Amino acid sequence: MLERIVENWLTSANERGYEVPFAQLLATEGHEILQGPVHHAHEQGKDIFTRDADGALCAYQLKGPDISLSEFGSIEPQLWALSRYPLKHSAINPPKRADKVFLVTNGRLTPPVQERIRDLSAQNVREGMPPLGYIEREMLLGRFLVAHGRFLPTEPQDFRHFLELYLSNGRGPLPRRSFSRFLEGLLPLGELTPSAPECARAAASATLFTTYVTSAWSGTENYVAVAEGWLLLAACLVRLATRHSLDESRWLVSYSLAIEAARGALAALVDEASEAEHLVVPSVADGVPYAPRAMLVCGYAAAYFLSEQAATGGCDRRDKVRTLLLREMPYAKLVGEAAAPCLYNIALALDAMSDSRIAEGYVSRWARDLSRANQPHSEEALPDPYHDVDDLLLEAFSPDMLRDEERWDGQAYTLHVAIEWLARRHLRQHIADIWADVTRVEFLELRPSQPEYYLAMQDTNGILDMRQPPMPESWARISASAETINLSALPKLLCERRELLPYLPLLFPHRLTSDLAKGMDHLLLGRGRPG
Repeated sequence: MLERIVENWLTSANERGYEVPFAQLLATEGHEILQGPVHHAHEQGKDIFTRDADGALCAYQLKGPDISLSEFGSIEPQLWALSRYPLKHSAINPPKRADKVFLVTNGRLTPPVQERIRDLSAQNVREGMPPLGYIEREMLLGRFLVAHGRFLPTEPQDFRHFLELYLSNGRGPLPRRSFSRFLEGLLPLGELTPSAPECARAAASATLFTTYVTSAWSGTENYVAVAEGWLLLAACLVRLATRHSLDESRWLVSYSLAIEAARGALAALVDEASEAEHLVVPSVADGVPYAPRAMLVCGYAAAYFLSEQAATGGCDRRDKVRTLLLREMPYAKLVGEAAAPCLYNIALALDAMSDSRIAEGYVSRWARDLSRANQPHSEEALPDPYHDVDDLLLEAFSPDMLRDEERWDGQAYTLHVAIEWLARRHLRQHIADIWADVTRVEFLELRPSQPEYYLAMQDTNGILDMRQPPMPESWARISASAETINLSALPKLLCERRELLPYLPLLFPHRLTSDLAKGMDHLLLGRGRPG
């Protein structure tokens, strides 16, 4: 069964679709990844550079699928350059030529192409250049199966559950809760203490399985769902490293590949959404679902900008993100508190882009609308963050869907987050104008039992904090509370891997606590002071 799954995926994947798993495969085979798949402008090329177990410098040119002799004509100059010019990369100092060069395809090479590569390789060796080799689909299939046999720590507890994910048509949202449970079953996150090699094997296997699961959504260009799959893996890997105090050599390659895959998907989302006249909502004749869709897309675009800023010091799609936010946010709506992380990221991104007044308006409206909607006995109270934006979007598609009898009036999970954002920017009057309504809404917050659970969907030992804001309240206390940041409440590795930080509350909306929100404001924008 596994062989058929891997073969089917490999056959249907495009060139981009197998870059990440191929890099992970090389890592599991003992290669040091010097340059993996990259999706940002300041990196040159998309070739993969590694050092193998013997210390040889290897360069891989990835193509796909089947390659005939006529098609090889356009590839041959690239292989010629790859074998003759020194490889330029920060990890190769001083620059030097590769010791081995490979053409890789997830399809097949015709016999004339194979013969041509052998002739070129012989010519290279005669001239003192590196030999050329090739890797085809059948070779890849065998190596992937060996990698699973060696690196899968245990069989998935529910293989049928995996098949349901893998066989999805990819047209709806990614079932994040189901996929999180699947990943947690692959990774040793229980009470037992695994060995470091076991953790590395599990990380490698989870990376490969994430490729298979997300392939359905990749096929439909559902960029948000693809990004969410890889980001859930990244969060699980940081949690794994946090729980077992792993050395970077055991998890960082898999984490970096996951982040790169998410970046590629979100870069494509930003390109497509910013260049269109409006967002596309398939198979819908009216505009009912547009508000949650706009909020979700803008939230991920803003998180992408913030992540790029944190990772590289800049974002080459800054103007595209800004264009998208300014165009779509007038149509977005806080349809539930699960959308609050989207709005929070949007406000941070606009603030970082010097559009502070616009950001202030959105957060002020968030605080005002939520405090009014969730008054005691209100029939218009917004759902809590446990009701995902995806669920609300599905409800918009199906207005006759039966809802549960749960009530949300008289309480809110994110109202205090908005108020503290305003307080850190000294917007006292914005808060004063709504404080009478605020005091009638109880602040709720589920605090994780341990910092690592910020990276998890569930925490059975989480602590529910409930408090009623006083009337009157001193501005000094509001301001001091908003400014003081407890970074020790967050996982240390999460604070170090700031590129993951803006995505976390999008994956787990119920994790947007005061500590996480203040940590994001401080680590991404420099607001507030660690207490």
